[in-house]
Amino acid sequence: LRNRHICILGASGGGKSYAIQCILAELCRQEIASLIVDYTEGFKESMLEEKIKQFTREQIIMNDPKSQLPINPFKRQLIQYSKDFSGEESYEALSERVTNVFSSVYPTMGDQQTALLKQAIADGVEENPNFSMANLLDEILDTPKRYQYFTNSIANSICSKINSFARRDFFTNSITEETNKMGWPFIFSKDLAPHLINIFQLSGLTPDTRYLLTGFILWDLWHYSQSNNHTQKDIKYIVLDEIQNLKPASDGLPIKKYLKEGRKLGIALISATQTINEFGSSSSIVSDLMQSATKLIFKPSDSEVKSFS
Repeated sequence: LRNRHICILGASGGGKSYAIQCILAELCRQEIASLIVDYTEGFKESMLEEKIKQFTREQIIMNDPKSQLPINPFKRQLIQYSKDFSGEESYEALSERVTNVFSSVYPTMGDQQTALLKQAIADGVEENPNFSMANLLDEILDTPKRYQYFTNSIANSICSKINSFARRDFFTNSITEETNKMGWPFIFSKDLAPHLINIFQLSGLTPDTRYLLTGFILWDLWHYSQSNNHTQKDIKYIVLDEIQNLKPASDGLPIKKYLKEGRKLGIALISATQTINEFGSSSSIVSDLMQSATKLIFKPSDSEVKSFS
């Protein structure tokens, strides 16, 4: 399988973001769509080169209270278990997937909090096919009433962590004509060529909210590609600039899956970072990033020269 991953290394101001824009413009000329998940504010409209703007679609501004992503983290994904057999993931697998995103962003979430959150999500999805983030807080608070080994204090502590994110509800379950214009088939469609660069703009949001949204976006795209039997011919480029900023939540993100297994689904990752030391010497993500077929190295900082080499 062809390795299309690109890793760009270099100090701040070295031209990484400009290089990404040039690469995406060339992909547009080949009618290949791309998605930038902009959690660094490096791709706000004011930051884009004038020539690149002719290739971009209208940005999805998630700081706009009216903006919602047409994805549902609580949707049971179709899993291809073998060539001839597929089925919906279990309620337990779904709850663990969603809980892992939350626990990676909130590392102080203990074992009891994690267990209660998993139980609340599994029960909520099983009881309500239209379960959404807006229902999650009530479900968490109701869980101790059904299970005596969970306490109200545990439920309250979880709600205090995720309250603002859950109440905003960045996702919509109903795919209307309007919201469908942001769905994966539309985003990676060639119909609007050459406007094939899509940007999910997360500026103005708290770091925790950016991490959570990035996690849910990346997981949903992974399962969309998987459930639709995408192959290496269904090329889609995903941009994660300053990827070291995702380090606090990296355990809950499918970055390693993208790098190691994404090729068979047509997923190509364009990652950029000014530091790999921040991941730690034992981080397996660094070795996976270095497996990218194409590596562009700009002038690194003095402290990173040895690491880059």
